[in-house]
Amino acid sequence: MTLGVLADLLSGARRQDLVTWTGSELDRMLDDAQTAPVIAYLMAITTIAGRHAMACLPLEHVERPMGVTGYAEHALDALAIPDRDSMLFRLPSFAPPSTPDTANERLESGLRNWAQAARSELARTIPSTEVLRNITNQAVHVYAATDHLLDITPPSEAAAADEVAPARASLRAAAVAMQRAEPLWAGVTTATRPSHEYVTTATTLYEILNEILAVPSMQHDRRPTSAGLDVQQALTDLSYIQSDLADLLHAIAELPDVLIRSQLLYAPARVLPCHVERLRARQLGQWVALLASDDIHLGREALAGAHAATTAHRVLGRSLAQGAYPSDHTSSELELA
Repeated sequence: MTLGVLADLLSGARRQDLVTWTGSELDRMLDDAQTAPVIAYLMAITTIAGRHAMACLPLEHVERPMGVTGYAEHALDALAIPDRDSMLFRLPSFAPPSTPDTANERLESGLRNWAQAARSELARTIPSTEVLRNITNQAVHVYAATDHLLDITPPSEAAAADEVAPARASLRAAAVAMQRAEPLWAGVTTATRPSHEYVTTATTLYEILNEILAVPSMQHDRRPTSAGLDVQQALTDLSYIQSDLADLLHAIAELPDVLIRSQLLYAPARVLPCHVERLRARQLGQWVALLASDDIHLGREALAGAHAATTAHRVLGRSLAQGAYPSDHTSSELELA
Protein backbone atom coordinates (compact mmCIF):
# COMPACT_ATOMS: atom_id res chain seq x y z
CA MET A 1 0.00 0.00 0.00
CA THR A 2 2.85 2.40 0.85
CA LEU A 3 4.45 1.75 -2.56
CA GLY A 4 1.09 2.49 -4.19
CA VAL A 5 0.84 5.77 -2.31
CA LEU A 6 4.35 6.71 -3.48
CA ALA A 7 3.35 6.00 -7.08
CA ASP A 8 0.24 8.15 -6.72
CA LEU A 9 2.27 11.02 -5.23
CA LEU A 10 4.86 10.90 -8.00
CA SER A 11 2.17 10.74 -10.67
CA GLY A 12 0.33 13.65 -9.09
CA ALA A 13 3.50 15.69 -8.79
CA ARG A 14 4.13 15.30 -12.51
CA ARG A 15 0.70 16.76 -13.27
CA GLN A 16 0.72 19.51 -10.65
CA ASP A 17 2.27 22.87 -11.46
CA LEU A 18 4.65 23.27 -8.53
CA VAL A 19 6.28 26.66 -8.95
CA THR A 20 9.15 25.92 -6.59
CA TRP A 21 9.97 22.62 -8.39
CA THR A 22 9.67 23.70 -12.00
CA GLY A 23 11.69 22.58 -14.99
CA SER A 24 14.86 20.61 -14.47
CA GLU A 25 14.49 20.49 -10.67
CA LEU A 26 11.22 18.57 -10.89
CA ASP A 27 12.54 16.33 -13.67
CA ARG A 28 15.61 15.42 -11.62
CA MET A 29 13.52 14.71 -8.54
CA LEU A 30 11.17 12.34 -10.35
CA ASP A 31 13.57 10.46 -12.62
CA ASP A 32 14.48 6.83 -12.00
CA ALA A 33 17.77 7.67 -10.30
CA GLN A 34 15.83 9.51 -7.56
CA THR A 35 12.80 7.23 -7.20
CA ALA A 36 14.68 3.91 -7.25
CA PRO A 37 16.46 4.40 -3.88
CA VAL A 38 13.13 5.27 -2.25
CA ILE A 39 11.44 2.20 -3.73
CA ALA A 40 14.36 0.03 -2.63
CA TYR A 41 14.09 1.48 0.88
CA LEU A 42 10.38 0.65 1.01
CA MET A 43 11.04 -2.86 -0.30
CA ALA A 44 13.67 -3.41 2.39
CA ILE A 45 11.20 -2.32 5.09
CA THR A 46 8.56 -4.62 3.59
CA THR A 47 10.99 -7.54 3.64
CA ILE A 48 11.90 -7.01 7.28
CA ALA A 49 8.26 -6.57 8.32
CA GLY A 50 7.22 -9.65 6.34
CA ARG A 51 9.89 -11.85 7.89
CA HIS A 52 8.89 -10.67 11.34
CA ALA A 53 5.23 -11.44 10.59
CA MET A 54 6.06 -14.95 9.36
CA ALA A 55 8.09 -15.60 12.51
CA CYS A 56 5.24 -14.55 14.81
CA LEU A 57 2.08 -15.71 13.04
CA PRO A 58 0.58 -19.19 13.11
CA LEU A 59 1.47 -21.28 10.04
CA GLU A 60 -2.06 -21.10 8.61
CA HIS A 61 -1.79 -17.28 8.47
CA VAL A 62 1.62 -16.85 6.82
CA GLU A 63 0.54 -17.28 3.19
CA ARG A 64 -0.19 -13.60 2.61
CA PRO A 65 2.95 -12.23 4.37
CA MET A 66 5.03 -14.83 2.54
CA GLY A 67 3.74 -13.70 -0.84
CA VAL A 68 4.32 -10.01 -0.09
CA THR A 69 7.79 -10.69 1.32
CA GLY A 70 8.74 -12.78 -1.70
CA TYR A 71 7.65 -9.98 -4.03
CA ALA A 72 9.60 -7.39 -2.03
CA GLU A 73 12.78 -9.50 -2.01
CA HIS A 74 12.52 -10.13 -5.75
CA ALA A 75 12.01 -6.40 -6.42
CA LEU A 76 14.92 -5.51 -4.16
CA ASP A 77 17.24 -7.91 -6.00
CA ALA A 78 16.07 -6.60 -9.38
CA LEU A 79 16.68 -2.98 -8.40
CA ALA A 80 20.23 -3.72 -7.20
CA ILE A 81 20.43 -0.23 -5.72
CA PRO A 82 23.46 0.53 -3.56
CA ASP A 83 23.27 2.89 -0.62
CA ARG A 84 22.39 5.99 -2.63
CA ASP A 85 20.89 9.29 -1.60
CA SER A 86 17.75 10.74 -3.16
CA MET A 87 16.21 14.20 -3.12
CA LEU A 88 12.91 12.54 -2.26
CA PHE A 89 14.28 11.61 1.15
CA ARG A 90 14.59 15.33 1.91
CA LEU A 91 11.02 16.29 1.07
CA PRO A 92 9.30 17.86 4.09
CA SER A 93 6.24 16.29 5.65
CA PHE A 94 4.14 18.43 7.96
CA ALA A 95 2.10 17.26 10.94
CA PRO A 96 1.69 20.32 13.16
CA PRO A 97 0.56 19.60 16.71
CA SER A 98 -3.12 20.21 17.41
CA THR A 99 -2.30 21.69 20.82
CA PRO A 100 1.07 23.45 20.45
CA ASP A 101 2.91 24.19 23.69
CA THR A 102 6.39 25.44 22.82
CA ALA A 103 7.31 28.51 20.79
CA ASN A 104 8.45 26.35 17.87
CA GLU A 105 5.28 24.29 17.93
CA ARG A 106 3.18 27.46 17.86
CA LEU A 107 5.20 28.74 14.91
CA GLU A 108 4.91 25.49 12.94
CA SER A 109 1.21 25.16 13.67
CA GLY A 110 0.54 28.80 12.80
CA LEU A 111 2.43 28.62 9.51
CA ARG A 112 0.89 25.34 8.32
CA ASN A 113 -2.67 26.23 9.31
CA TRP A 114 -2.38 29.61 7.60
CA ALA A 115 -0.94 28.11 4.41
CA GLN A 116 -3.74 25.56 4.25
CA ALA A 117 -6.39 28.22 4.81
CA ALA A 118 -4.79 30.46 2.16
CA ARG A 119 -4.85 27.66 -0.42
CA SER A 120 -8.51 27.03 0.37
CA GLU A 121 -9.29 30.71 -0.15
CA LEU A 122 -7.53 30.80 -3.52
CA ALA A 123 -9.53 27.75 -4.60
CA ARG A 124 -12.83 29.63 -4.20
CA THR A 125 -14.71 30.50 -7.37
CA ILE A 126 -14.30 34.22 -6.66
CA PRO A 127 -11.47 34.81 -4.18
CA SER A 128 -11.57 37.72 -1.79
CA THR A 129 -9.22 40.59 -2.55
CA GLU A 130 -8.92 41.09 1.20
CA VAL A 131 -7.32 37.65 1.36
CA LEU A 132 -5.07 38.38 -1.63
CA ARG A 133 -3.93 41.59 0.01
CA ASN A 134 -3.39 39.84 3.35
CA ILE A 135 -1.32 37.06 1.78
CA THR A 136 0.90 39.72 0.23
CA ASN A 137 1.17 41.53 3.55
CA GLN A 138 1.75 38.30 5.46
CA ALA A 139 4.64 37.55 3.11
CA VAL A 140 6.30 40.81 4.19
CA HIS A 141 5.87 39.75 7.80
CA VAL A 142 7.41 36.31 7.14
CA TYR A 143 10.39 37.86 5.35
CA ALA A 144 10.89 40.33 8.20
CA ALA A 145 10.81 37.57 10.83
CA THR A 146 13.27 35.46 8.84
CA ASP A 147 15.62 38.39 8.31
CA HIS A 148 15.42 39.23 12.02
CA LEU A 149 16.48 35.70 13.03
CA LEU A 150 19.32 35.78 10.49
CA ASP A 151 20.40 39.13 11.89
CA ILE A 152 20.43 38.30 15.60
CA THR A 153 21.82 34.77 15.35
CA PRO A 154 25.59 34.50 14.88
CA PRO A 155 26.56 32.27 11.95
CA SER A 156 28.63 29.15 12.50
CA GLU A 157 32.38 29.59 12.51
CA ALA A 158 32.70 27.78 9.20
CA ALA A 159 30.29 30.10 7.42
CA ALA A 160 31.54 33.25 5.80
CA ALA A 161 29.48 36.41 6.00
CA ASP A 162 28.92 36.37 2.23
CA GLU A 163 26.89 33.15 2.58
CA VAL A 164 24.27 34.96 4.66
CA ALA A 165 24.28 38.35 2.92
CA PRO A 166 22.61 37.13 -0.32
CA ALA A 167 19.80 35.49 1.66
CA ARG A 168 19.07 38.66 3.62
CA ALA A 169 19.27 40.79 0.46
CA SER A 170 16.79 38.53 -1.36
CA LEU A 171 14.40 38.61 1.62
CA ARG A 172 14.46 42.41 1.66
CA ALA A 173 14.00 42.63 -2.10
CA ALA A 174 10.99 40.31 -1.88
CA ALA A 175 9.51 42.38 0.96
CA VAL A 176 9.89 45.58 -1.09
CA ALA A 177 8.16 43.91 -4.05
CA MET A 178 5.26 42.87 -1.80
CA GLN A 179 4.96 46.37 -0.40
CA ARG A 180 4.51 47.69 -3.94
CA ALA A 181 1.76 45.20 -4.76
CA GLU A 182 -0.14 45.28 -1.45
CA PRO A 183 -1.60 48.83 -1.76
CA LEU A 184 -2.86 48.01 -5.26
CA TRP A 185 -4.95 45.13 -3.89
CA ALA A 186 -6.36 47.55 -1.31
CA GLY A 187 -7.83 49.70 -4.09
CA VAL A 188 -9.90 46.94 -5.72
CA THR A 189 -12.45 44.36 -4.61
CA THR A 190 -14.35 41.30 -5.76
CA ALA A 191 -17.06 41.93 -3.14
CA THR A 192 -16.23 38.54 -1.60
CA ARG A 193 -15.63 38.29 2.12
CA PRO A 194 -12.83 36.14 3.56
CA SER A 195 -13.80 33.06 5.51
CA HIS A 196 -13.78 33.06 9.30
CA GLU A 197 -11.18 30.26 9.25
CA TYR A 198 -8.77 32.34 7.19
CA VAL A 199 -9.18 35.43 9.36
CA THR A 200 -8.51 33.36 12.47
CA THR A 201 -5.39 31.65 11.12
CA ALA A 202 -4.03 34.89 9.65
CA THR A 203 -4.49 36.72 12.96
CA THR A 204 -2.83 33.90 14.89
CA LEU A 205 0.17 33.83 12.55
CA TYR A 206 0.50 37.62 12.71
CA GLU A 207 0.77 37.45 16.50
CA ILE A 208 3.30 34.60 16.38
CA LEU A 209 5.51 36.45 13.90
CA ASN A 210 5.33 39.56 16.09
CA GLU A 211 6.68 37.46 18.96
CA ILE A 212 9.61 36.40 16.79
CA LEU A 213 10.31 40.00 15.79
CA ALA A 214 10.50 40.83 19.50
CA VAL A 215 13.14 38.15 20.19
CA PRO A 216 16.31 39.80 21.56
CA SER A 217 19.81 39.01 20.39
CA MET A 218 21.32 35.71 21.44
CA GLN A 219 22.65 35.64 24.97
CA HIS A 220 24.85 32.60 25.51
CA ASP A 221 25.13 33.18 29.23
CA ARG A 222 21.42 32.61 29.79
CA ARG A 223 19.96 29.11 29.90
CA PRO A 224 16.92 28.53 27.67
CA THR A 225 13.56 28.58 29.39
CA SER A 226 10.37 26.71 28.53
CA ALA A 227 9.46 29.70 26.35
CA GLY A 228 12.73 29.46 24.40
CA LEU A 229 12.77 29.48 20.61
CA ASP A 230 14.92 26.97 18.75
CA VAL A 231 16.26 29.33 16.11
CA GLN A 232 17.56 26.64 13.76
CA GLN A 233 14.16 24.93 13.69
CA ALA A 234 12.39 28.27 13.34
CA LEU A 235 14.55 29.17 10.32
CA THR A 236 13.78 25.77 8.81
CA ASP A 237 10.03 26.26 9.25
CA LEU A 238 10.21 29.79 7.85
CA SER A 239 12.18 28.46 4.87
CA TYR A 240 9.48 25.85 4.21
CA ILE A 241 6.67 28.42 4.35
CA GLN A 242 8.47 30.49 1.74
CA SER A 243 7.98 27.63 -0.69
CA ASP A 244 4.24 27.90 0.00
CA LEU A 245 4.44 31.68 -0.38
CA ALA A 246 6.07 31.37 -3.79
CA ASP A 247 3.29 29.03 -4.98
CA LEU A 248 0.54 31.22 -3.48
CA LEU A 249 1.94 34.43 -4.95
CA HIS A 250 2.34 32.93 -8.41
CA ALA A 251 -1.30 31.83 -8.24
CA ILE A 252 -2.29 35.34 -7.13
CA ALA A 253 -0.31 36.91 -10.00
CA GLU A 254 -2.60 35.18 -12.48
CA LEU A 255 -5.81 36.48 -10.90
CA PRO A 256 -5.89 40.17 -11.94
CA ASP A 257 -6.15 39.34 -15.64
CA VAL A 258 -8.69 36.57 -15.05
CA LEU A 259 -10.88 38.67 -12.77
CA ILE A 260 -10.77 41.71 -15.05
CA ARG A 261 -11.70 39.67 -18.15
CA SER A 262 -14.57 38.16 -16.14
CA GLN A 263 -15.65 41.66 -14.99
CA LEU A 264 -15.37 40.54 -11.37
CA LEU A 265 -12.79 43.06 -10.17
CA TYR A 266 -14.15 46.44 -9.08
CA ALA A 267 -12.62 49.80 -8.24
CA PRO A 268 -14.00 53.28 -7.42
CA ALA A 269 -15.09 54.98 -10.63
CA ARG A 270 -13.46 58.25 -9.52
CA VAL A 271 -9.93 56.77 -9.69
CA LEU A 272 -10.37 55.16 -13.12
CA PRO A 273 -10.14 56.73 -16.57
CA CYS A 274 -13.32 58.64 -17.33
CA HIS A 275 -15.67 57.07 -19.87
CA VAL A 276 -19.18 58.09 -20.83
CA GLU A 277 -20.53 54.92 -19.22
CA ARG A 278 -18.82 55.84 -15.94
CA LEU A 279 -19.94 59.47 -15.61
CA ARG A 280 -22.95 58.70 -13.44
CA ALA A 281 -20.97 56.20 -11.35
CA ARG A 282 -18.31 58.85 -10.72
CA GLN A 283 -20.93 61.35 -9.60
CA LEU A 284 -22.53 58.84 -7.23
CA GLY A 285 -19.22 57.54 -5.87
CA GLN A 286 -19.91 54.02 -7.07
CA TRP A 287 -17.56 51.14 -7.80
CA VAL A 288 -17.40 49.79 -11.35
CA ALA A 289 -15.92 46.75 -13.03
CA LEU A 290 -12.38 47.22 -14.30
CA LEU A 291 -11.70 46.99 -18.01
CA ALA A 292 -8.67 45.49 -19.71
CA SER A 293 -7.74 49.00 -20.83
CA ASP A 294 -7.53 50.24 -17.23
CA ASP A 295 -3.81 50.16 -16.54
CA ILE A 296 -3.59 49.85 -12.75
CA HIS A 297 -0.27 47.93 -12.78
CA LEU A 298 -1.71 45.29 -10.44
CA GLY A 299 -0.86 42.27 -12.58
CA ARG A 300 2.65 43.51 -13.26
CA GLU A 301 3.45 44.20 -9.61
CA ALA A 302 1.89 40.91 -8.48
CA LEU A 303 4.02 38.99 -10.97
CA ALA A 304 7.17 40.86 -9.91
CA GLY A 305 6.39 39.96 -6.29
CA ALA A 306 5.91 36.31 -7.18
CA HIS A 307 9.28 36.15 -8.94
CA ALA A 308 10.96 37.88 -5.99
CA ALA A 309 9.36 35.34 -3.63
CA THR A 310 10.72 32.43 -5.66
CA THR A 311 14.20 33.96 -5.65
CA ALA A 312 14.08 34.55 -1.89
CA HIS A 313 13.03 30.95 -1.26
CA ARG A 314 15.85 29.52 -3.35
CA VAL A 315 18.58 31.80 -2.01
CA LEU A 316 17.56 31.23 1.62
CA GLY A 317 17.40 27.48 1.10
CA ARG A 318 20.88 27.52 -0.42
CA SER A 319 22.23 29.53 2.52
CA LEU A 320 20.72 27.19 5.12
CA ALA A 321 21.85 24.10 3.18
CA GLN A 322 25.45 25.38 3.30
CA GLY A 323 25.30 25.25 7.08
CA ALA A 324 25.52 28.97 7.64
CA TYR A 325 23.88 28.57 11.04
CA PRO A 326 24.65 26.19 13.88
CA SER A 327 22.68 22.96 14.19
CA ASP A 328 23.30 22.71 17.93
CA HIS A 329 19.80 23.38 19.25
CA THR A 330 20.94 23.96 22.80
CA SER A 331 23.23 26.83 21.89
CA SER A 332 20.81 28.33 19.37
CA GLU A 333 17.78 28.81 21.58
CA LEU A 334 16.53 32.30 22.28
CA GLU A 335 14.04 33.43 24.85
CA LEU A 336 10.85 34.95 23.54
CA ALA A 337 10.12 38.35 24.98
